[in-house]
Amino acid sequence: MTPVELALGKQRLQFQIAAQRMAVAQHVQGLKPLFDAADQITAGARWVKHHPEIVAGGVLLAAAVRSGVRRFLWRWGKRSFLAWRLWRDSDRLLARSRAPAYAVPPVPTFTAPGKRI
Repeated sequence: MTPVELALGKQRLQFQIAAQRMAVAQHVQGLKPLFDAADQITAGARWVKHHPEIVAGGVLLAAAVRSGVRRFLWRWGKRSFLAWRLWRDSDRLLARSRAPAYAVPPVPTFTAPGKRI
């Protein structure tokens, strides 16, 4: 192939790629509201992560206002705390369960007579 033929082939491929991009963009337009909602949820989660004191204040205010909310929050708070402790300690618990049932003897080392390790 000559350089001109290669350049024309490259240009043809670039036009095909541009047409495919436009077709995909048109097909995805129907999903745009879903993507926008996902972006808002992500932004909200990021805000909560950076402002936990405001969220905690709102929960405490709701607990102070109604006794039913207090019982509900206490019950779910205990469950959440236990779930958090289990998640936090799961590595240690799993490591203990994977430990061998017997001790592995140390590998003997051989040295020249009269030398100490």
